Amino acid sequence: MFANWPKHKPLCKAFKAVEATQGTHMLAPFLFLDEDEDTLVVKDIPKLNEAIERVSSLLIDGLTAELKRPLTTVEKNLIGWEPRCLACGRSDAIFRIESSLRHRPPLSTGLKPCPDCSLSFFCSPEHWAAIKEVHQDTPCQDGSGLSQCAMNKICVRDVKFAEVMAGANPSEHNWTPERVMKAYKKLPTGHHAWGEEFMPDLMLGIAGMQVLLPMIDCLLRHVSEPLSMPMTIMYGLEKLHADEEWTRKRVLHIHVIGAAEKEMMAGQVFEEILHRLPHVKRLSLTLCGPDLQQMVGYTSSAEIDMNTCQVCFEKGCRRTHDFVPKTYHEFVAEGGEDPYEEPDLAIAFNSGMSQEDTESWKETLRCLVERRVPTLLTAYNEEEAKAEAAILREALEGTDMSLHPELGPVRNPWGSLKSRTEPNKVTGFYAVNGWLAGGFGFA
Repeated sequence: MFANWPKHKPLCKAFKAVEATQGTHMLAPFLFLDEDEDTLVVKDIPKLNEAIERVSSLLIDGLTAELKRPLTTVEKNLIGWEPRCLACGRSDAIFRIESSLRHRPPLSTGLKPCPDCSLSFFCSPEHWAAIKEVHQDTPCQDGSGLSQCAMNKICVRDVKFAEVMAGANPSEHNWTPERVMKAYKKLPTGHHAWGEEFMPDLMLGIAGMQVLLPMIDCLLRHVSEPLSMPMTIMYGLEKLHADEEWTRKRVLHIHVIGAAEKEMMAGQVFEEILHRLPHVKRLSLTLCGPDLQQMVGYTSSAEIDMNTCQVCFEKGCRRTHDFVPKTYHEFVAEGGEDPYEEPDLAIAFNSGMSQEDTESWKETLRCLVERRVPTLLTAYNEEEAKAEAAILREALEGTDMSLHPELGPVRNPWGSLKSRTEPNKVTGFYAVNGWLAGGFGFA
């Protein structure tokens, strides 16, 4: 029970110190919200989410100062997914601060979870009565017609499924169908596209494994996350090329910008591109990003022949990965022994360029625009997609190019089906490659 206490104790003390010294600042954002006079229910949820973001930022800065080190990802997650009342946004910590500053008993005796999903919370019967119907019965913004409560249940189900799969071979998570298509066919984009394309092969793959049948929906969502990368590449290629000549190339060049551990460890799934393009004999994948240096252990690029399935091997198909541990504009500028070759598509998965390393990303975008490289960017959610679309439009100003109308900011039909609750908010969900921020091509 107390095994983790030595590690947790400094963080616990830091929390108490920040509450004592920064309490007024952490409470302030809630005091300027438009609340119902009788119930204190916040009327404007987006502004409530903004207030929570500010409080979380204050808490992270305070903890960093107290601990004299940056917070770990786990520690940041403790803050990001801290339970908060759906109606007023306050956490148990905020109630403690409010009680201490106003010298009165706390307004809440502790947050209670929704009895159905256990993933959203309320601070009082009055607040539960105020938000229950919206939470349980009203379709939410990111829920594809489902309520927040229903989406929460799916999230919980996926977490339990991940626990079941935790003992499996990690490479099995990066699943691709064994079938190889005899001819290229355009991707469907309807609501059931993932099921249409992959459910038959998924069912075939688990034949005889009866234990997985009741969890087949979880399994599809599970495999869709890594598969969203090759499928989004295929979708971008379709939209950014004027004809289907790219499907008949002997060698297809794809550059993944800002690549990191996820792209590197899921390399096997990119073979799905070979499986869908029977004329392509070599898929050349360049993974480019400064974060790769920590994983590959060298500073110069290195091309590696990757293993392929037996069918691809017998057909003489190859998949090569070139790991470039630097920014994309550095990669283009420095050249090296092999001259830069324009790709058929450059893509950045969940770039986050509107939030981190913005100036570096702008330099990369200038490079892509100047070289007229077909480019596509994805994002986790609508907010990020719209912010990054604005950066893309700025990069295209003064050129004869604009964002492709079907490539963002818009939901990605081939984004991951596996949704997660948004951190630092009382509403919202996000997904890996869930949105297309924008794409531009020059066909």
